[in-house]
Amino acid sequence: MRIMLNFLWIIALGSLLPGGAFAQVSLQFLGLENKQVTSLDVYQTVLAAGTDHQGVYYQDTPSPTDTGWVFLGLDTLQVNTVYAHNGPGPIPWIISAGVTPNPGSADYIFCSVAGQPFASNSLGISDTLTQAIAALDGFPTPLICGETFAAGNRALYRSAGDGTPWTPVYTATIEGDIRTVRVHEEYPDVVLAGGSDGFAGILLIKSLDKGETWEDISPFGMVSDVDFAGDSAQTIFAACYNIVFRSTDAGASWTLAFNGTLEFLITRVIFLPPATVYIAGEYGQPPLPWPVLFYSGDLGNTWQQISLNMIGRIVDLEAGPGGWIYFATRNSGVYRFQQPTGIPPGQNASADFRLFQNYPNPFNPETAISYQLSNGSNLELAVYNSLGQKIRTLVQARQPAGRYQVKWDGRDEAGREVGSGVYIYRLKAGQYSISKKMILLR
Repeated sequence: MRIMLNFLWIIALGSLLPGGAFAQVSLQFLGLENKQVTSLDVYQTVLAAGTDHQGVYYQDTPSPTDTGWVFLGLDTLQVNTVYAHNGPGPIPWIISAGVTPNPGSADYIFCSVAGQPFASNSLGISDTLTQAIAALDGFPTPLICGETFAAGNRALYRSAGDGTPWTPVYTATIEGDIRTVRVHEEYPDVVLAGGSDGFAGILLIKSLDKGETWEDISPFGMVSDVDFAGDSAQTIFAACYNIVFRSTDAGASWTLAFNGTLEFLITRVIFLPPATVYIAGEYGQPPLPWPVLFYSGDLGNTWQQISLNMIGRIVDLEAGPGGWIYFATRNSGVYRFQQPTGIPPGQNASADFRLFQNYPNPFNPETAISYQLSNGSNLELAVYNSLGQKIRTLVQARQPAGRYQVKWDGRDEAGREVGSGVYIYRLKAGQYSISKKMILLR
């Protein structure tokens, strides 16, 4: 009963998440519920998924289903990443997997050729630099397992495949942790890798020669994921914990494209030229965080939140053929959908009104909340507690365009003082809403 109540609370709180109006999509459930999914990948007709000690699964079909999964192995390991790619000659496809080795093992990467049992492909991985493989990606080559890059803690590795040892092409400092790497077939020499390094804890590096030389193009935070387009990576999106930065000049400068609250954790960003961007992750705290998925049709200038009725972090997000977008959560399984409909790309609440951060924050005993309307509107400004319960309505009226300020004295509707804690204030007008967090310290 407690889990069910928490689940209903999560659904009710969905409209409190920042990002403006919801976009509706039709989700197709593809199975693997309660399988502890950690990763997925799509290559042509092959859909692969990795799990935590429950194995790697795949489907080789243009129309995957929730019952079409084939177990491939590795159920004794924590699989962190899967990478589906082409094979040489008559071999149609290959699935590679990066893992956290079991104690005493030196097996970090495995390779399965067209559904055959996995074989270790870990020669050259250094246990002094690497405790686990976090990400795999690569370019098409005529060799088994391809020319591939592997992100493994302090080292970014490259291998030409076919038994060639993995070689570090970039080594971070003792504080470093390389956690993501991204390449694209259409830009055959460009590699981007990110994570954290040094005292500042930021790391984003770019190579235009398949990892022979590197340029530091770090934005302003620890990079959890990155995606790009262009022969020199002219357009880049970098996810940094709860924010996303955008560069349109190959990393020479950065602008803020998305700014989530502190409860956000962005795990994936994918950029589909010319202007479509998706970001995914979680909002809230374990054991019951809920997934968040945002879509932008204008290079991240405005965002729409995609409505999801499930719980758990989105652990992976991939674009597949036919306009399908695939994502997975740890326990809810794998899903796919087509591009959102119902709200024109670029339309967002910020075009009609703005909600500013309260001041002071933290506060005691009162704080001021300001907002701005571009057009006259019927609106509601309300305060919610950390359980998603509305405790005070500050404004409920139709107001003309202009800038307004209202104060909250830390009391509920009955005039009782509320306790110290985190509170959410939401400004809602029609189908749009914006929310922010404030802290009361008694």
